Amino acid sequence: MNSIENKYERKGIGDRTKEIITLSIFIAILALTSVILVDAIVYPFSKFVINNVTLYNIIFKYSILGLGLLFFVLYLKQKISYAGKTQNSRSKILIYLLTRPFHYLSLLLIVLIIVSATLALIYILFSKNYFFLYELSSGK
Repeated sequence: MNSIENKYERKGIGDRTKEIITLSIFIAILALTSVILVDAIVYPFSKFVINNVTLYNIIFKYSILGLGLLFFVLYLKQKISYAGKTQNSRSKILIYLLTRPFHYLSLLLIVLIIVSATLALIYILFSKNYFFLYELSSGK
């Protein structure tokens, strides 16, 4: 073996075949596991949702509200404890906590403007080319 060659980097057909077989077995096991999980978890859950739509909507709404409130409270607690450790005054902490959401809202607004401009550009490109859309939809 050369001193330049890596002992983990073998180039033989047998070694490559072993790697491919191992990878194939791993993929097959993952596929089987995902099918079993879908059959065991997702299907009964979907059946429950179809049979009890209003109950699911209530559970979903309150769980989203509860998680949002939990994350907000944990975020505030973390920010207040961090600001308290930095020896800032209460007024500085309060100003920071009140101005920070506006910073994130402005970032959200910028992202929404960029996404809207991109979607508008895509819409204009596709709406002006009727023949292209006709060809795509007819499959010719």
